[in-house]
Amino acid sequence: MSQPRMVNSRYLMAETASKTAWEDEDESMVARDRSGLYLNFSNQEARARPQFIPALGLHSFWWKGQYFKLNRKKESVFDDGASSGGFGAFKDKEDLTISCLGRSPEPIKQLLAHTKEQYYSAHQARTIVKRPLPGYMRRARNNWQIVANRPVREMKTVVLEHQQKLQVLADMNEYLHPETPRWYANRGIPLRRGYLFHGPPGTGKTSLSFALAGVFGLDIHVISLLEPTLTEEDLSSLFSTLPRRCVVLLEDIDTAGLRRPVDELRAAERASKKEKENTSKEESGKTTSSDIKELAKVLKKETEDKKGISLSGLLNAIDGVASHEGRVLIMTTNVPESLDEALIRPGRVDLQVEFTYATKEQAKELFIRMYEGDQGRPQRLDDAKPVPNGTAVTSSEKVPGSANGSVLSPETSSALRSGELDIAIDELPEIAHRFSEKIPDGEFSPAEIQGYLLKRKKHPRRAFEEADKWVAALIRQKMNRTKVSQVQ
Repeated sequence: MSQPRMVNSRYLMAETASKTAWEDEDESMVARDRSGLYLNFSNQEARARPQFIPALGLHSFWWKGQYFKLNRKKESVFDDGASSGGFGAFKDKEDLTISCLGRSPEPIKQLLAHTKEQYYSAHQARTIVKRPLPGYMRRARNNWQIVANRPVREMKTVVLEHQQKLQVLADMNEYLHPETPRWYANRGIPLRRGYLFHGPPGTGKTSLSFALAGVFGLDIHVISLLEPTLTEEDLSSLFSTLPRRCVVLLEDIDTAGLRRPVDELRAAERASKKEKENTSKEESGKTTSSDIKELAKVLKKETEDKKGISLSGLLNAIDGVASHEGRVLIMTTNVPESLDEALIRPGRVDLQVEFTYATKEQAKELFIRMYEGDQGRPQRLDDAKPVPNGTAVTSSEKVPGSANGSVLSPETSSALRSGELDIAIDELPEIAHRFSEKIPDGEFSPAEIQGYLLKRKKHPRRAFEEADKWVAALIRQKMNRTKVSQVQ
């Protein structure tokens, strides 16, 4: 739509397109409540500006001195659903026909190359997340659907030891190098690379996966092995339709229950033997043999009735004879010891990355990262400007911890000041260091610290002053093994 003649065409179609959560919105299109302090998003779609696109039919435009014609045609085609195992339905199919004056198709080829380049330049700083289509919609060549299109996550926002970041980046960069396929082929090695990210919940395993995809400009294909409709045939088909280079993410692989039946039977036998040792010899002699046989029958029946993905099915999809090559496989788990050895052997998992609870240095890094993005705002509270509804912030409206005391609550003060920090930016490193000294080493996950700071995202001084109380409450909560937070 960069062509003026197309935009100013007399034949246009108007549509209201909803913005994603990550797209910028025009503040003038967002209403406020009666007090003028809080945003109100009722009837937002009605206030959104319509987008105009060329209507169906014939249009013309100039590009690089060449005259082109564009013909848009749309028709309804009935899909009987035979290829996807679903129900038949009518679907809209659109054809675009581009023509130009002359006897050579070269101008059209150049135009198509230009439009493709423009499309990718606009989507360069985005990470596309895809998931499998529902079972009844999967096709031989279209098994994936886009579920998210989010901004690229920078590597510096991932809380992980610096050397570990460099190791993963260097390993992945070498694998994705254009000369790597030839090197692998000359040595008869399958072109695959697998990573295992393991550690407690909230330590950044998924965050690193998204950051790596952003660094290398790859799409992320997320597969849940717990999906009830996902069969082993579906899994093989999903892997076979992956693009040449992408990231395949298998989250929480330990929860999928991937164990070999023989291992389950041996574990049951060991439990039965242990029970035999704890009972009298007479009782055990009469019941142990029958118990084991009965247990074997139950396990066999459970194995036959079990639906979903088995360990052998996953291994065949990962590195079987017909498995896809060129992709990057990332598996995450909270309990690496529970994984089968066959799943994490070299060749399937080539590099393991351990995630731990946050250190003092990482807590300091989290603190600075939370507040450094506001450097363009006023340096101190005295520099505050009137907010859009005309209510100016005076020196008496300070937040707790400021030199002049406080009159308004932190939430109201934050709303009035529209995001101004309660410290000077040059004070941030010192406050961050003092905050990190209050955080015990290896006790809290980065997600827990970040969640605490998010509740005080405009008040770094308040976050520092309330840290002692929050740390003590969280330690007490962990010791009592309760899920109720006393301090947030």
